[in-house]
Amino acid sequence: MATTDLKTNFQNQLKEIDEKIEQIQGELAKAKEYKLKLIGGLETLELLEQQESSGDLGELPEEETEEE
Repeated sequence: MATTDLKTNFQNQLKEIDEKIEQIQGELAKAKEYKLKLIGGLETLELLEQQESSGDLGELPEEETEEE
């Protein structure tokens, strides 16, 4: 294989690997975003469980009215 052909081959491989790296980085960003959503969901469930166990479901307390 001539050096010119080899150089062209390497340049093509470099271009392909750069494109693949971009694709993988995009997939990684999506996976990290999904992970954050899952963590948020778990935190929400924990808060709901705490409220259920304490009996406080976020309801407003009844106001006591004074009769005159």
